Amino acid sequence: MGSHKELLKRTRAARDEAFALYLGGMRQCDIARKLKRSPQRTRQLLAKAIRERGLLDRQCEHGHFRMSTPEQLRLAMADRFG
Repeated sequence: MGSHKELLKRTRAARDEAFALYLGGMRQCDIARKLKRSPQRTRQLLAKAIRERGLLDRQCEHGHFRMSTPEQLRLAMADRFG
């Protein structure tokens, strides 16, 4: 069994890979299958990756957060980072 640092490193790599695949247009269920993680865990990884980059999930009129689409994220990144 690996150390805690190794686990954090693997989780970070999975988070970065999930974000890159999502930006590339891959569906969340396909990302989950590729990373061998549950769809719920994949959603959590994507949400954290979006927050880490200073981008936010959009909020609907009822106050619930919805996952931003890859197109919305690309536009937000272009606005923010030029």
